[in-house]
Amino acid sequence: MIKPLSKVQIVGPADLLYDTISFLKNEKVIHPEKEIESFCSEAKEHLRNCSISEEAVKERIYLESLKKKIEEFISLAGNFNFSEKPDYLVDIKNLPLEIDGDLKNLKELKKHLEENQTKLKDFKLYALFYSLTEEIVGGEKEPHLLEIIGLVLKSEEATRKLHQILEDKTGGIYRLITKKLESGEIVAIIFSSKDVDINLKKELKELNIPELATPPALAALPLSEKVHMVNEKIAVLTQEEAKIKNAISDLVKNKKGYYLRALEILDEKLSKLKDLIYVYKTDKIFSLFGWIQKDRLLELSEKLRARFDGYVILEEQTILEEDKERMPVIIVNPDYLKPFEVLTRILPIPAYKSYDPTPFLGIFFPLFFGIIVGDLGYGLIIIILSLIIRQAFKDRDFAVSISKVLGYAGTSALIFGIIYGEFFGDLGKRIGWNLIKIVDREHSILQLFIISIIIGIVHIFIGLILNVLKPAEKKERLISLSIMLNIFLLFSILYLFFTEGAGKTAQFLIFLLALVFVFSFITFGIIFPLELIKSLGNIVSYGRIMAIGLSSIILANVANSFLDITGNIFLGVFIALLFHLTNIVLSIFSPSIHSLRLHYVEFFSKFMKFGGRKFNPL
Repeated sequence: MIKPLSKVQIVGPADLLYDTISFLKNEKVIHPEKEIESFCSEAKEHLRNCSISEEAVKERIYLESLKKKIEEFISLAGNFNFSEKPDYLVDIKNLPLEIDGDLKNLKELKKHLEENQTKLKDFKLYALFYSLTEEIVGGEKEPHLLEIIGLVLKSEEATRKLHQILEDKTGGIYRLITKKLESGEIVAIIFSSKDVDINLKKELKELNIPELATPPALAALPLSEKVHMVNEKIAVLTQEEAKIKNAISDLVKNKKGYYLRALEILDEKLSKLKDLIYVYKTDKIFSLFGWIQKDRLLELSEKLRARFDGYVILEEQTILEEDKERMPVIIVNPDYLKPFEVLTRILPIPAYKSYDPTPFLGIFFPLFFGIIVGDLGYGLIIIILSLIIRQAFKDRDFAVSISKVLGYAGTSALIFGIIYGEFFGDLGKRIGWNLIKIVDREHSILQLFIISIIIGIVHIFIGLILNVLKPAEKKERLISLSIMLNIFLLFSILYLFFTEGAGKTAQFLIFLLALVFVFSFITFGIIFPLELIKSLGNIVSYGRIMAIGLSSIILANVANSFLDITGNIFLGVFIALLFHLTNIVLSIFSPSIHSLRLHYVEFFSKFMKFGGRKFNPL
């Protein structure tokens, strides 16, 4: 339900501005307004918006620059451990020098670490290359007649292509050794004759297969010495990597928690500066304009007086007619209706002077669902399913709300199942249950269609009456009244024709209907017949309540018939269960979709006005 609001102005000394904003943010009851024309049109020229002052703009730029540097430091710090955030306030004045120095040091350390890790990766490849080569050729010297080429391949597919190239270029006279790395790359070593070396290297280069370039300083050394020197270099680089990581760890441990605390303070200050967009002031006082729930007005006024010793006061202002077009909306519903809000969130926010659609769905959605499904067995299954969903997803508000709506709908289906005397279709009758049928759906098609149309008339009339009652244009309300009168006369005539024939009463009503229609057309123009035809179409659309319900009972009875016609009790039960399961699924989705459509399209179009603003407190 849409809560009534009060229009307010909060006034206080300029030096209490930030304290007041902090207080209001904690209370979360004021929706501030930036546009204040309707609040103080005469005094507006004497007030200036705080957010566009030179001082506020400079402070915001300064704080955002600091925040960007701190966020970069925290990002570069990565997953290194750090000490807890300090409880004390961080001195913002000293932050620029601190963050500039620490950020520069961290960048340099990270750069050195990356360079060291790149070298370490390369030397590990060299070590693997030389050790594999040594295993094959052995000894202190490399064979003079062999060409040894090292490659780094990206995938197994590249290995297969390399085999094909080597077969073509060497005539099958080669040897290929491969070793897969943790990174997924593959180190490959080719042993071939020096006669094919030039052509082979050229082919590999054209195919963008990179050759493993070993350090020139090691070229003249024996293999065993190459392996020894490379391993020594790896040890040095590993030690260097550990030193750099320790330096980064020390820096992060000492400063990351401190900067996270600084970031919180900066966010708080920037948030206050952002909130200044709603604050206006003179040299000595500030004013904040906005909206509050009517039942929270007195409470907040007393809290402000107590907190600021009467220096900050709250004044209620008169709500003008033009205010109602742009007032924010708070929707608060009792526990029963609250789950139905998941079905109204897909709609735009209603205007303040319109209605909350939730109560209408809370009343009519389970009713329509029950009329359509109307089966004692199906209702029990749906209720059990709703309880399972609620238990399985109890930590998810959306699922809990859906389960509650499903539970209400299942209860309605159970109640109408008793009225219709249906238990999984005619299964109750088959097993000897003497269920009393107050309404026999299967043999009362015409009567149920008429009832569906009557439900449509009542539902549409409720919508039209609500449109008449809400604050709207006089012409709009009169059109709704005229539509109701025309529909009432039309269906009264139809009733008389079907019961008494074209008697004098029917003839008089036809004359009266024609008179009312012509008068309405002359008064309201072409819009009236269009709206009348639309409303009649809306009413006829309620016939789907009968049609969908009838299809459900027919499918249930078809399922039960397999118990007789299969000739095998187990096969019959299996097919019947399959059909009932399908029907239950359809009975959850189809009635839900059509019941919602009757509300969204037929019902709400008669009186709902959307386009409201959500109430967003400071």
